[in-house]
Amino acid sequence: MFTKPSWSPDGKEVIFTYYNIDEEKGSVITGWPEEPIGTAYYFPWEVQNAIPVIMAVNISSGEKRIYRDAAKDGALSPDGSLFAYVGLDSRFFTDPDNAVDNNKVWIVDMASGNAREIGLMESNTYDMRISPDNKEIIFAIREGGQLKMSKMAIDTGVETKLDEYSFDGFPALSYDCRYVTYEYPVSSGKVTVLDLDTGEKRQILNGFFGRIDGISWSHDNAKLALNLEIENKRQIYVADVSAYNFSAPTYVEAEEPAAFMLGENYPNPFNPTTEISYSIPSGNAGHVKLNVYDMRGALIKTLVNDHMRAGNYSVRWNATDQAGHDVAAGVYLYQLCVGNKVESRKMLLIK
Repeated sequence: MFTKPSWSPDGKEVIFTYYNIDEEKGSVITGWPEEPIGTAYYFPWEVQNAIPVIMAVNISSGEKRIYRDAAKDGALSPDGSLFAYVGLDSRFFTDPDNAVDNNKVWIVDMASGNAREIGLMESNTYDMRISPDNKEIIFAIREGGQLKMSKMAIDTGVETKLDEYSFDGFPALSYDCRYVTYEYPVSSGKVTVLDLDTGEKRQILNGFFGRIDGISWSHDNAKLALNLEIENKRQIYVADVSAYNFSAPTYVEAEEPAAFMLGENYPNPFNPTTEISYSIPSGNAGHVKLNVYDMRGALIKTLVNDHMRAGNYSVRWNATDQAGHDVAAGVYLYQLCVGNKVESRKMLLIK
């Protein structure tokens, strides 16, 4: 079993947590038959007390290595010099009274391999990160039924809870610890980005695509990778969030669409942002333009102007013109051009 992966700072490894079954450390398997049931191997079974191991795999060679055994959560610093993790005492499941090292936070110097204890975590962490200056660990904890942001000083181990930020969905912190995304309501497919510096929140997905099972930031804060479940299928999207102009995702993995299609924008009417979806079948792949015009035919903004392969796509318009200025309320046209195929629709901006 694996958790959501993340990249090493140099981009050469993918880091993940693997849950190992170790009966000597208290792992328990229930429902496993002593003998196969006929020729079928479908039977109910459950693993309890699996032991987490933080590992890395080299994406070129496939070579795997263990960062830390019995570690619940962990993170590399942006420069790769430090590794922070929350330990699981190996006695926790077999002798809990003596599991004195459980939930302790450790910092490892990656050059020397030396580790030191810096503090104690009161509850489970979610999506731990080390700040760019290597002075703090940023993470989310569950408190009172909600997830809240918190930080711990690496030199002193002092934890400071950021009570002004709370949310329901599981978070994904950006590598520079400035932004956090979360799904709210849970299982709604709606994603919000919170700027921890300013407190600004902005919804970047409105639930149109499906349920979200995982989110990860790119190192440059330009994109989000989303694992979505759409009509009982797992599909991977990439959402462009560069320059904090949040656009809807560009579809990167799916069955090719059967027909050229420009979808109705959603929501419509809207204020101030709306999503426009479109499909390009294999026979129409090529240069794509998606423009917004006013009712006089004047170009307001070019949303897409690129060579694109076949697929299903979506882009977000935030009611601004080419110069980034807000446009007036009213009816606008959006037009998709791919080769000799042209399709247009209307949308209504209200204020």
